[in-house]
Amino acid sequence: MKKVYLIVAFIFLSLSSSLIGQTQSKTIPICDFRPVRNDDTQEAHFYLGEIYGHMTSTSTTPYLMAPIDLPDGAKIVKVTLFFRDPGASSIALWVWRTNLYNGSYSTPFYMTTSGSTAGLRNQSLTGYMKVNNSGYTHVVFLAMPYDSTYQVLGVKLIYNPS
Repeated sequence: MKKVYLIVAFIFLSLSSSLIGQTQSKTIPICDFRPVRNDDTQEAHFYLGEIYGHMTSTSTTPYLMAPIDLPDGAKIVKVTLFFRDPGASSIALWVWRTNLYNGSYSTPFYMTTSGSTAGLRNQSLTGYMKVNNSGYTHVVFLAMPYDSTYQVLGVKLIYNPS
């Protein structure tokens, strides 16, 4: 009987150690995004799991923000945006990291959508950012055109655990 326990323990430890350091993914659904400004000039409309920014004034771009909830030490290596961008304007995405102690910030990931192909598309950007939950906040920002045909479904983060 002890041999069975040893074999089971060995298999468990082997599987656990093989998963450490493996690339993982985290999807931020669009319903987690919120308008950056909280006033009546900016609204976020959800429709069947999709979102588009809508402004009551065309002079401002709708900005949306969502927190990045990953374990301390995780290393983000790729960001993918799932969207519809049918026209000449574009959707912008930033991964924003802010220092809690001095307010300085960096944007290790930044991209804008390109092209005007109709339908659902995705666009990825590779890079690197190590999550430090003790000294920084980490968020995803989106800038949306003033047009309901520009839609975002979500953002996927590819990362390596610490």
